[in-house]
Amino acid sequence: MPWEGKWANIEAFGADPDGKTDASEALQLAIDSGAETIYLPAGKEFFFDGEVVIRGPVRRIIGLEGKFRSEGKAVWKLADGQNDAAVVIIERMNNRSGGHGVEIQHESKRTLIVSSVIGFTVEGNGSGDIFLDDYCGRLNLNAKGQSAWCRQLNTEHDGVMCRNNGGRLWILGMKTEKIGTIIETVGGGITDVSGVFIYANRGWEPDLPAFICHDSTLTLSGINDRNYSQRPIVIWTRETQKGETRDLKERPWVYLSR
Repeated sequence: MPWEGKWANIEAFGADPDGKTDASEALQLAIDSGAETIYLPAGKEFFFDGEVVIRGPVRRIIGLEGKFRSEGKAVWKLADGQNDAAVVIIERMNNRSGGHGVEIQHESKRTLIVSSVIGFTVEGNGSGDIFLDDYCGRLNLNAKGQSAWCRQLNTEHDGVMCRNNGGRLWILGMKTEKIGTIIETVGGGITDVSGVFIYANRGWEPDLPAFICHDSTLTLSGINDRNYSQRPIVIWTRETQKGETRDLKERPWVYLSR
């Protein structure tokens, strides 16, 4: 996506560079100023804990390797309005390791790109395409027919790490930590994953499937794992088609759902 000349620094709109007060209002003012690129200055740590609507001509929100923190209430909503940029990219920022992140709610027909970030969750509730690149966080496709393409997806989360409910999900390169179903594909979704490394660093639950496919389509290739607790993955895939369920208990190099 081309670089644009209309830049806005969120500090100019009242954001606290020391991260003591919520910078969500300042970010919203910067977005609504007419700027096309919003940036967080390098070397600062901002606090986000409110709702922000990404609308209008803004095309890029860039962190310049800056940091942010949250207490779990930060929501950035990509919504359709007037004079909207067709593509929005959010890139180059991260949260405190292990801390709360920002939830991006995609509720638009526009394309969303999230690149080179740590500490985000993307909730796909719209119709526009989603592209994730060098992304450390979670992804859920909740809208029927929405598409997501991911390259280098790193998810470290207990519970279901990625859910595809009726969407089209393509992943090239995925690494996971902690314990939970890696990808759950339901509602007629289509999931295609090439290259998965599962680091089950705390061991695995014997009745927990690594992948779930329910009346949907799942294709896996290049799966590997490491486990040092003598509690390896037992059920690699649990597939249900038309009421019939089967479990695969051998690690597949290639898996094609029925």
